[in-house]
Amino acid sequence: MRKSKSYLAVFIILINAFSQSLGVTATPLNCSDIEVSGMRFNIAALDQVLNINKTTDSPPTKKNITYFINPCSPLPYDDKADEETKLSKCHDGTLICEITTHWNPRTGITLITSVIPVAVNSTNDDNKDNDDNNQDFIVELGPKANVDDIHGPLIITLYGDKINGANDEKQQQKANITFICDPDQKNENPNVISYKDNTLQIEWKTEHACGVRIPEVYKGLGGFTKFLIFIFMVLALYLIIGAGYNYQVYRSQGWDLLPNRDFWRDVPYMASDLTKNLYNTVRGGGNSGYARV
Repeated sequence: MRKSKSYLAVFIILINAFSQSLGVTATPLNCSDIEVSGMRFNIAALDQVLNINKTTDSPPTKKNITYFINPCSPLPYDDKADEETKLSKCHDGTLICEITTHWNPRTGITLITSVIPVAVNSTNDDNKDNDDNNQDFIVELGPKANVDDIHGPLIITLYGDKINGANDEKQQQKANITFICDPDQKNENPNVISYKDNTLQIEWKTEHACGVRIPEVYKGLGGFTKFLIFIFMVLALYLIIGAGYNYQVYRSQGWDLLPNRDFWRDVPYMASDLTKNLYNTVRGGGNSGYARV
């Protein structure tokens, strides 16, 4: 009984892992392997923190907006910092953070007026509750700009926190990043187009946004085929783990290595009984319902 429970636990873990791989739960964006519309992208080289500053006059101060951007990994966060330092930065798990400050040149005082987690990947964040199937991100392929283009731009929508807006209503923040394939751009920084209607628009020209077409042999694998492959892998793991367990614990050999050997020995008999019952059921269903007396 204890051995059967251990196998059941293994199956539960594998099923949970498979469910997560199908997107049943929110998962962080894998920048090294993005598949969309028959194309594969690898933007892992962009896994770094970039700062974009915009300064405007706001008499008697100068207004500075700084965007800290990393589409692939959370921004650095010091959990041991004091509360004042934490309040001046976005919380842990933030991918894109907007910090607005006002500097008074006469007094030399700088005030932080807003800190907005525009995009996060923390699935347990209480402030993050987007309305798009509770996803962390959406990946799309935009239309081609030219006929000669292999594909259109890679568009990734990242969701952030809900912050108080008009009438104290929570408003979902998000970032739309349009990655444009440009082989000549080696180290081009992203360009912040606008931030309105709770959406940050970013355009990013880079050589890393040039995708490759997925071969037909891989595109042909449908959901049912993938499910069968998964079942086969689970069965193989079950046999390998079970055989290893029997060998290590019971020093079994030969057919005794087979986990739950009694069950597999009875499978042919159970299949035979099932076939007979189905045959009798179908055969009996053909009668008119009257019996001779």
